[in-house]
Amino acid sequence: MKTPKISLPVLIVIMTFIVLLSFAFVQFQNNNRKMDIQERQIKQEKLQESLRGISLLDCLNDADTKYFEYAELNGSKNPDGSIRATAYVWNKAREDKDAAVKICELKYGK
Repeated sequence: MKTPKISLPVLIVIMTFIVLLSFAFVQFQNNNRKMDIQERQIKQEKLQESLRGISLLDCLNDADTKYFEYAELNGSKNPDGSIRATAYVWNKAREDKDAAVKICELKYGK
């Protein structure tokens, strides 16, 4: 019994098809990797933006707290909890707070 022989053109077509399938598979894998990397980058950017926003709020809250602490330290506290201080003290506290807010915006602003 004779074994069937595959002609050279058929063999070339089959080998070409196998090589093309291999390239297609590699390209598919590369596209998946690129998509994974892009998704991770997007998540990282969103996380960075959230952290920057939280840091900005913390910095602004600290500036506000220091504003009232300065006024309380250089003035006096009324029985109802309000702070009594001279205009100079309030103006200085405001200047310090404005400077702190600018620093916060430079550090953590967009």
